[in-house]
Amino acid sequence: MRGLKYLCKAEKVCIVVLFIAVSIVIFSHVIARYLFRSPFYFTEELCKYCFIWMVMICAALGIKKGSHTQVSYFMSFFPHEITVFINILRNMAVLVFLGFLTYYGTFLTIKTIDVRTAALSLPWGLIYLSAPASAVLMAIHTIELIVRDVQMLSQKKRANE
Repeated sequence: MRGLKYLCKAEKVCIVVLFIAVSIVIFSHVIARYLFRSPFYFTEELCKYCFIWMVMICAALGIKKGSHTQVSYFMSFFPHEITVFINILRNMAVLVFLGFLTYYGTFLTIKTIDVRTAALSLPWGLIYLSAPASAVLMAIHTIELIVRDVQMLSQKKRANE
């Protein structure tokens, strides 16, 4: 579990670094465009790619916090044990989806690794890599949620015996 703590911190650091990079690049672009009348040609593309990676890493943190697929209104009608069981089933379905996202995202990454972007001449595969990378991060956090819910059910079962 300590490794997951470090993973979460690394994700947060990446998000902050990408956000700062986007802010600096946009600010420098505005200064260059309106003050010097000579905008940088690569800023829009760089910001777009940094933003894509930032959003995908944020999605992984959203999974960790359990804020994506939750309908708490309906869950309040069920007993706690049923709610935990439904959460486990939901998270297993999410794992299946993330498996597909990892597989097809990796396929797309490999297929586009030789295609270059217009301004920065980066491989498109580097941009598409954000999908399988974030899917792996989301899967790790989803498995963490499943383990937590199973432990909660087993503790509740032991307490009732």
